[in-house]
Amino acid sequence: MNPDEAVAEVRRRLAAAPEKVFAAFAEARLVGRWLTPSPEIALAVLAFDFRVGGLFRFAYRVPGASTMIVNGAYRAIERPSRIVFSWNIEPPTYMPASNRR
Repeated sequence: MNPDEAVAEVRRRLAAAPEKVFAAFAEARLVGRWLTPSPEIALAVLAFDFRVGGLFRFAYRVPGASTMIVNGAYRAIERPSRIVFSWNIEPPTYMPASNRR
């Protein structure tokens, strides 16, 4: 890990079997159903390669705002208890109206 990288560790105890929680992270169809901050925000899974070194990319469609793109890479996967991944918010692409065609 790069010493200049920001790091956050999140631990939670959930009232669900570890395999079910793990599957919610490991299967694209399930991630798209729950990994959103509110019901108004839609999540589209653009890329999903759940393996160490694999990449993901999500598009969050926020009503009345531009789409936010998030990407990352899976760094460690230990079924059913541990998943380490990066989380990068891509900068929005702003183009002046005069340049759009």
